[in-house]
Amino acid sequence: MHKITAFVRAISPCLFLCTQFAWSVDVAVTSDADSGPNTLRAALASAANGDTIVFALPAGSTISLASTLTVTNNVVIDGAGSSGLTLDGNHAVTVLTIGNTGTATIANLTIANGTDGILSLGPLTVSRCVVRGSVTGIYSYGTLLVANSTISENSTPTTGGGIKISSGTATIVNNTFVNNAAHYGGAIESNSISPATITNNLFQGNSATQFGGSIYDLEGKISADHNLYWNNPDQSGPGCFQCASDTNAVLADPLLDSFADHGGPTQTYFPNPGGAAIDSANDVACAAAAVNNLDQRGVARPFGARCDIGAVESNDPIFVDGFDPPVI
Repeated sequence: MHKITAFVRAISPCLFLCTQFAWSVDVAVTSDADSGPNTLRAALASAANGDTIVFALPAGSTISLASTLTVTNNVVIDGAGSSGLTLDGNHAVTVLTIGNTGTATIANLTIANGTDGILSLGPLTVSRCVVRGSVTGIYSYGTLLVANSTISENSTPTTGGGIKISSGTATIVNNTFVNNAAHYGGAIESNSISPATITNNLFQGNSATQFGGSIYDLEGKISADHNLYWNNPDQSGPGCFQCASDTNAVLADPLLDSFADHGGPTQTYFPNPGGAAIDSANDVACAAAAVNNLDQRGVARPFGARCDIGAVESNDPIFVDGFDPPVI
C-alpha cells in the first residue's frame, strides 16, 4: 500500500502537467464554406478549452455567413495564416456571438457587414483586427479589451456605432475609429456602471446626431487619455462627452491615408508624416500587455521619439527625424 501511495505521489506532477497541456492544440480551417468539414463553424463546434483556431486559406479569402458563428468555449481565433481573411455577415446576421460560457480572443482578421460585428456576453479580446460595416461593430456585456484594431464604417440609429459597452469593464487602447455613426456615441457609447479606460485612440469622421460624435459616456465611468479627435461632428463638441476624465487630448489632423493594404494581415489607415498622431501617444500604454509595443501590422513601436496614436505606427524613415536624410 505504501508503495502504491509513493508511486501516485511521484507521478502526480506529470499527471498535472499533462492535464494542463494536452488539450491546447491548433484546429485548422481549410475550407471557406459556411458549414461542413474543415470550416470555421466546424472548428468552433469541435474546439476544446484552450485551443487556437488557425486558417490555411488563400490570401484575401472571405467566409460568407448565413447564420451567426457562436463561441461557447475558451478559444483563440487567429487569422494570421491567411492574410486578408474576412468573416462576412452579409448585412443579415451577427458575425460572431461570444456566449457567457466562452472566453474569446479574435486576432488578425476582418469582421464585416454584420447586424452586429461581434456580440459578446463573456470576456472578449480583439487584437490587430478590422471591425467594419456593421450596425454596431462590437456590442459588449462582458470584460472587453480592444487593441491595435481599426473600427470603421459601422452605423446604428441608436447608440454606439463602433463599440457599445452595455455592462462590464473595458480597455480600449491604440485603435483607429473612422466614419462610425450613431444617435449617441458615434464611435463608442458606454452605459456601463463599471470603469473603462480609453487610451491612445484616433477618432476621425465619426458622428452623432445628438451627443458624443467620438465617445458618449452615460454613467461617467470612462477615463480617457492621449486620444486624438478630428472632425467628429455632434452637438457636444470634440472629445469624450461626459467622461470622468479626458486628459492630453490632441485636436488636430492626423493626415490619414486611405483604407488600404499598408502591410500586415489586415487593411489599415496609415498616419502620414506630419500628421498629429505621430509621436503623440502614451508610451506606457504602448508598452503594456494589450499593445506590446506593436501596431496592427506587427510593426514595432515606437518608431520615432514616442509611440503614435492609433492602430498604426508610422514607420516612414524619411521623416523619423523630421527632415529628409542627406543624399549621398
